[in-house]
Amino acid sequence: MRVALLNAYDPYSFRGGAETFSLAIKDTLTEIGARVDLLYPELFGISEDKYSYRFAVEVIKVKKDYDLFISNPIISHYLLGEDINLVNVYHMCFREMAQSCKGGIPTTTYLSWRHIVSSLEHVSGLIGRNLAVSSFVKTSLQKHYQLKGVRVLNHFIDTKTFRPMDRAKLRGEYSIPPEAVVGLYIGRNDYTKGYDIFKEVYRLTRDRVFWIQILSSGGLQQYEPIPIKTFKGVEYEEMPKVYNLADFLFFPSRYEGFGLVVLEALACGIPTIASYTGIYREMSGAWEDLKIDTADFEKAVLGSLRKIRLLSENPNLCGFLGRWGREQVLRRFNLKRWKKKLTEVLGL
Repeated sequence: MRVALLNAYDPYSFRGGAETFSLAIKDTLTEIGARVDLLYPELFGISEDKYSYRFAVEVIKVKKDYDLFISNPIISHYLLGEDINLVNVYHMCFREMAQSCKGGIPTTTYLSWRHIVSSLEHVSGLIGRNLAVSSFVKTSLQKHYQLKGVRVLNHFIDTKTFRPMDRAKLRGEYSIPPEAVVGLYIGRNDYTKGYDIFKEVYRLTRDRVFWIQILSSGGLQQYEPIPIKTFKGVEYEEMPKVYNLADFLFFPSRYEGFGLVVLEALACGIPTIASYTGIYREMSGAWEDLKIDTADFEKAVLGSLRKIRLLSENPNLCGFLGRWGREQVLRRFNLKRWKKKLTEVLGL
């Protein structure tokens, strides 16, 4: 069997959640004897407009060479009408994200997500079989596009890489006070990721919480970074060290299709205060007390302050939730289970 994985970027040079997912598909299918090729615009000399028709033309030229195409739906919409065995992997739903972020993003961005990009998502869903990385994304696809037969294939965590480490030793290496209560914020510093909520929470807690932030791509264009310990361009392999510096993760994102950051933190034994989105919607029990509603700014800030106080004043609870979180990740989101489910949903 020959399989083509369609990506917007070279997954070996740009390592986001979708790219990590794609590489794991490649490894898994290779293990069962398939020949898998990664196809992305740069291979064909296309450096701009990643979702252009030019890339689709190149894919159509080689379609007879492959038995199966697996693609991000924003890429595959141009394949409508082609005789092709296609599986779309939905990591998010743009129409749902537009709705979640309306009022805080530029009108042009909202209209693009709400009408243009979401239309591309919808068209792709009419072509082949569809997978969603969470039940939340599946529900969104059904609600907005009436897509039927969507299967769920949750993301996974590399629990050998993302694991608890010697926190005291790491804090010494990074010059962080050993006894400080350390909070961690990860994401672009824009409205979508709840950066405005984080800035206000930081302002109100900086006298008792030592804050760290990791700025992801594109973040510096939206806001002036606040004066705290900041990491930029952290390599994937180094991320577990940064997680292990913290007592808790603060993740007030207004939209996540899955929210890989949340489970990476839990895999490292770090409890998470996060918004009610993505995979965190499915976390129950004690996690209900750590979820925040980002629909209202003031309520989000006040709720965040209460949850930060709960964790910072109860280190035993913090430790218990960290251990419990890792146990859940090991049980529900391990790579072995993911590989088995992948072959099942693909019918291999």
